[in-house]
Amino acid sequence: MNPKGDILATGSGDDTAKLWRISDGSLINTLEGHTWSVNSLAFNPEGNILATASGEGLVKLWNVNDGSLITTLEVLNTKNKGRKTLAFNPKGDNLATAGWEGTAKLWKIDDGSLITTLEGHTDKITTLAFNPEGDTLATGSSDRTAKLWNVSDGSLLTTLEGHTEAVEVLAFSPKGDTLATGGLDSTAFLWRVSDGSFTTLKGHTNYVMSLAFNPEGNILATGGRDRTVKLWNTSNGALITTFGHRNQVRALAFNPEGNILATGGFADAVILRLVSLDLLMRRGCQWVGMAYVRNNPDMQEWRNICDGFESDEAPSLSNNYR
Repeated sequence: MNPKGDILATGSGDDTAKLWRISDGSLINTLEGHTWSVNSLAFNPEGNILATASGEGLVKLWNVNDGSLITTLEVLNTKNKGRKTLAFNPKGDNLATAGWEGTAKLWKIDDGSLITTLEGHTDKITTLAFNPEGDTLATGSSDRTAKLWNVSDGSLLTTLEGHTEAVEVLAFSPKGDTLATGGLDSTAFLWRVSDGSFTTLKGHTNYVMSLAFNPEGNILATGGRDRTVKLWNTSNGALITTFGHRNQVRALAFNPEGNILATGGFADAVILRLVSLDLLMRRGCQWVGMAYVRNNPDMQEWRNICDGFESDEAPSLSNNYR
C-alpha cells in the first residue's frame, strides 16, 4: 500500500504488477516488463515510485503516476534466479535488495549504482527492512537467523537467533525499537532491538508468511500458510483475534490511519475493513471480563492483557470483505 493509503500494488505469477484504487477497487495501471513472476514490491516514501522484483534477477522502478518504466537494476546474475526482496530507505534515495545468493545490496536510486554488499548469511536471504531512522537494515534468512547491519559502513551489528526454521518475513515497529520476524517454524518473534531479548508468538499451524505493524505499533498482524490472519498485542504478545482467509496469506499492509488492513494470497487480494483496531481490543477485553482475569489465580499470566485498551464504552464493530 502506498504511504497515502489510496493505492494498492500487487505482483503476480503472470509477470506483471498492478496498481489498484483502494476506494473502489478499480484497476489504475498494469506494469508490464518482467519475464518472471513479480514476487516483491515496495513504494518509495513519497509514493511516486514503485520498485518491483522478479525471478529473472531484475528490479524495475516505475512512475506510479503514469505507469512508465523509470529504470532497471540488474541485481543478480543468471546463476542466482529466484525470489527477491527489496525495501526503500526512509529518505527514498537508497534501495536494498537481496535474494537467493545470500547477500544484500544497497543501491543509489538516482543513478542505479551499487553502494555496498552485505555478506554474512550462510543461506538465501528471504526478507529485509530498514528501521524508521534508516541507519539500520534488518535481513532474514533461510539460515534461521535475522541480522542487523549498520547502513553507513555495512558492518554487522548483531545476529538474532531463535527460529528453528527459515526466517520468512520481518518488519520494524514504527518507533524502530522492536523487530518482528516470522518463519517456517509457524511462529513469530518480537525482538527488542536494544538487547536482543524476544517474545514468541505462537498460534499459527503452518508457516508465518507475512506480517505488519499498525501505525501506532501496538498491534502486529501476521498471515500464515494456514489461511489465517492473526492480530497480536505487541506489549505482551497476547493474541487479540483471528480472521480466516481464502488462501495462504502472503502479504499484509495497514493504511496510514490503521483502520484498513489489506491481505493478499496466491489467487486474490482481500481488503479487510475494521472500524477501529483500538475498538476491537476494547470490545475483546469487555468480552473477556477483566475482573475475572485479574482475580482468578489461574489467569495471572494474562492479567495485563488489556493494559491500555480498557474502556467503559461499548463500541460496535463492522468487518467488510471485498
